[in-house]
Amino acid sequence: MGSFSVRLTRDAEAELRAAPFPVRRQLNQRLFKLKNHPLPPPGDDDWRSVPGGERPRFRLMAYGWKILYEFEEGEGLVTVVAILRDGV
Repeated sequence: MGSFSVRLTRDAEAELRAAPFPVRRQLNQRLFKLKNHPLPPPGDDDWRSVPGGERPRFRLMAYGWKILYEFEEGEGLVTVVAILRDGV
C-alpha cells in the first residue's frame, strides 16, 4: 500500500486544535501513520470499522481520543471526519 493524502474536515481540524498540546502532538503522530497504513491491522483493538457513510469508515483509538475517518483507496485519500475524546 502506498502513501495516501490525509485531509481533515473543518470540524476535525477545530477538534484537533482544541485538544491539549501533549495530546495534539500524539494525535498528529497517529494521523501521520494513516498516510502509509490507513487500513486497520488484523487483531488490533485500537482500530474498528464503523458502519455508515458513503465510504468505508474507521475509528482509531489514540491516547483516550477517537479519530473517525473515511478511506478511499481509489482516490488515495483519507478524510478525518472527527476527533473526539473517548466517551463522547
